[in-house]
Amino acid sequence: TLAPAHVGAAEQTPIEAQTSEQAELSMCLAEAMALASRFGKRSVIASIIENVRLAPEHAALIELAAVAHSTLAGETIGKAKDVGLAMAAASAGTALPPGADPAVAISELSEEEANFGWLMSGADAADRLGLTGKGVTVGVVDSGIARRLDGSAHPEFEDRIDPRSISYLYWIDPTVTIEDIERDPQAALERLFDQAGANGFEDINGNGTHVAGIIAAARDGRGLVGVAPGANILSVATIPAPGFIGPAPLFQVQFCGPTLINSNGNDCAPKVADEEYVAAALDYLTSQADVRISNGSFGPMPELDAVTANVEFDRVNFDALDRYVMSGKIWVAAAGNGFDTAPVMSESPDGLGLTPFISPENAGVTNSAGAPVFTDGGQGFDYSHLQPDRLAALEAETGEAFGRIVTVVAVGAQKQISMFSNRCGVTARWCIAAPGGDFVEDADGNPTERSIFSTIPQNIADTNPAFPNGDAPPYGFKAGTSMAAPHVAGALSVLVEAYPGFTPGRIVEIMFQTAEDLGAPGIDEIFGHGLLRLDQALQGPIGLTGDSSDIYQANVDDTHLWRFSFASDGALLKTGQGLLTTATDTTISFAQEAAIIEGGLQVDGRFAAPRLFVGPDALLGGSGFIQGDVGLAGTLAPGS
Repeated sequence: TLAPAHVGAAEQTPIEAQTSEQAELSMCLAEAMALASRFGKRSVIASIIENVRLAPEHAALIELAAVAHSTLAGETIGKAKDVGLAMAAASAGTALPPGADPAVAISELSEEEANFGWLMSGADAADRLGLTGKGVTVGVVDSGIARRLDGSAHPEFEDRIDPRSISYLYWIDPTVTIEDIERDPQAALERLFDQAGANGFEDINGNGTHVAGIIAAARDGRGLVGVAPGANILSVATIPAPGFIGPAPLFQVQFCGPTLINSNGNDCAPKVADEEYVAAALDYLTSQADVRISNGSFGPMPELDAVTANVEFDRVNFDALDRYVMSGKIWVAAAGNGFDTAPVMSESPDGLGLTPFISPENAGVTNSAGAPVFTDGGQGFDYSHLQPDRLAALEAETGEAFGRIVTVVAVGAQKQISMFSNRCGVTARWCIAAPGGDFVEDADGNPTERSIFSTIPQNIADTNPAFPNGDAPPYGFKAGTSMAAPHVAGALSVLVEAYPGFTPGRIVEIMFQTAEDLGAPGIDEIFGHGLLRLDQALQGPIGLTGDSSDIYQANVDDTHLWRFSFASDGALLKTGQGLLTTATDTTISFAQEAAIIEGGLQVDGRFAAPRLFVGPDALLGGSGFIQGDVGLAGTLAPGS
């Protein structure tokens, strides 16, 4: 059996401690599997199940060790792992990860534990591999990001807020109160829009800053760490705050600026013509060639008990999203938070994530109430070409690489669909689940599960009544599909870094293929493809460029699994003493020669290369198929 190991953790940094633990776990697992193998295949299966049951957080490592140190087929190993995970889930009962447990003080947790979604989504695997999303710029269309007119910003984003970040809203000083306005209206209004003042804030809502933290909060030993802590954030502020400044709603003040106040509410001077803020944001991001992923944690608020999504007035936004996707970019859309107020309509998303479903052929599709899923007022909107299979067919026809739309639903800390979250519904083929928190209470109404922990603006933190002296840390909790979507955007940023030769469509497809199945088997109407699992998505050819002149070196010192199919125009060079395994349902092909110089290649799927050379110190084994000539100077071990 296997217990978590912590060697000298008090004397190490978190990264060093993880590296040490990883090495010790691998050694223990190698010994355990080698020992179990002496007693036959049933013993190995029992060892896999029991180790996974006791340490489900290390299931991937256990699977790799079994592949490397037993003769079991990869499919059998995978099934044994799944049984262990199911047993672990059953025995866990109501156990919560520390970040979601209200009984555990957040101040006692590491930055890896604070947001429970970081570990749940498998971001720790990227951390171990040194993948941070570095060099990737993520667009965030939201309420802005925590920065002031004096140039200061939230410390979690130091030097990583892209200078191209813009705001279509007027920055205001949120410290101005109604009492200030009543006492001296002119002075208060001058303060409110003092564009040179140190108290001018971009994000007075807080949603955009919270989203940005989930994506890219720094690895700095405080607060939390983002899924892609090396990524840059290009913030486009378009979503105003709720509430009022005096008699004026904040959304009007942020849209119209001082003109609204100076004209007694009769005039408005919006920063965007016709006030098409979302469309303007999408077009702006389309024009930025290096922005490959953007997050949209916003959407309509459904009316109580609504049954049909009304998209009649959204054409300008749909058209802008169409241009964005066809330019080769990925749009991550929050599915919506309407299930507790409009459950029938919320059987499917109601925001931009619904776009590919909107077409004349789907106008008659109904929900559980027999009502249309959407209505466009009879205008005949057609965005069906944005569905993933149709985009893939167009790519095959034209040779171009287009973007994708990914819709995200929210789950709580026990992987249950959040009570407020819209379901994947008709968008299931381009939908995935991710941690978004939930509102779970006991019989007395006390919260029994915390939501997602992330960054918030300092001005919002300072109003926290628990910190009356204004010394609140700039972090807080939020729940919503708004929090689920940035987990996916961060994961995609890491995958763009990990697989520089893959198209946006292939990267999204890999994320879907490697998701953890939840709910009904396969793609379902609640969870879509299942739960985001970045750790499983990284079980592939990291660093592969796809260039025809590329010699891809797979340097494996322990074990590594290629979980999904891919093709390369280049060559393969396998080095390192470890074992590289291709999963049973994969097809791997290299257009040029492949060579195993050290260690082993276990082919349990299909492997193709014009010539595969096995060096004197190397081994070729597995239960799959080889297509091409094999030059053997080492060891051949067919049938695993």
